[in-house]
Amino acid sequence: MEKKTYLFSHQTYLDNHSEHFTYLPGVYVISVAAKMARMHPQTLRKYERHGVVSPNRTTGSQRLYSDMDVHRLLVTKKLIDDFGLNLNGISLILKILDVLNSWKISIDKKRQLNDLPELRDISHNIQSLINSIAPDHK
Repeated sequence: MEKKTYLFSHQTYLDNHSEHFTYLPGVYVISVAAKMARMHPQTLRKYERHGVVSPNRTTGSQRLYSDMDVHRLLVTKKLIDDFGLNLNGISLILKILDVLNSWKISIDKKRQLNDLPELRDISHNIQSLINSIAPDHK
């Protein structure tokens, strides 16, 4: 199994019921991740079977969801609710978003070395495309 790298940041989450969660970077058990994603825990298990998320596991096989996993779940929810996509379509879009994100990171690194307007425009356009599909939930 592939080891994940987690992106760390302090984030605030506000759900539709005005409950306020402030969470530190790290991992969450399935019940907490399900609440943060506004889904039933069984839905998270289903999405794991379809490859939408792949949480790490403890030695006792307990699922541990990262901030990135929760974000992917929220994107999945948006793609189902707003676009009516099935899980195969969602898996494809998530793979495309992963590639776009890696391109953006690569371009941003090159921009730090040589600030070319073309790279800035490309990076901005990629970020706009990503945001139109999967807005940042931070």
